[in-house]
Amino acid sequence: MEENLHMSSLYTPNQLVAYNLARIRKQRALTQEQTVELLAPFLGVRWSVASLSAAERSVDGKRVKEFNADELIAFSRAFDVPLAFWFTPPPAAEDARLATPDTVDKGLPFDTLVDIVFGRTDNRHTLEQALLAGSSHPDPGPVTGRLDADTAIQLRRRLHGAFGDLGQARQVLERVASMLEQLDNPDQNLSASAGTDDKQPEPTDTGQHHKLKRSKT
Repeated sequence: MEENLHMSSLYTPNQLVAYNLARIRKQRALTQEQTVELLAPFLGVRWSVASLSAAERSVDGKRVKEFNADELIAFSRAFDVPLAFWFTPPPAAEDARLATPDTVDKGLPFDTLVDIVFGRTDNRHTLEQALLAGSSHPDPGPVTGRLDADTAIQLRRRLHGAFGDLGQARQVLERVASMLEQLDNPDQNLSASAGTDDKQPEPTDTGQHHKLKRSKT
């Protein structure tokens, strides 16, 4: 286990932002020149292409850019994605971990980062109270609804980590549920099978039967 941890890719939070900045640019099929133009109104300044390129190259760990909150808000507005997007982990196949000052050698599993971004069941009330206090909407429904959606995302991620493809996981779980239902009702299953086994085949006419009928006439 220790060997696998040292072989993992370690990302600091800033490197993770850089990774996701490059990832979404490529997903949107944007050049670096186009991205610079896209970001300019929201950043308030125009980055050079060299600055954007250097920010994306932070992933290699040689010169890591320290992103600030203003830039993250600008990125989210420019690309129209939630702020949490910048802290989403790389694909699981990379076996990546989150590098923090207290765990710089081994890193933390990215599930820890998911808990930090979306909260845990035991600390989400703090976020909910703060959001409700700062919301101008009199109905808390929209705020709590968004928190419930975040919880669903966490659950889907954990299910995906445990089962892989969620469609296949659903089929497996449905089969397991069917088997458990049968185990919970053994009498019903036995009576159903007994009903089919107790049926005797109807007698058919044999040659002897025909002979007896002919002899009476």
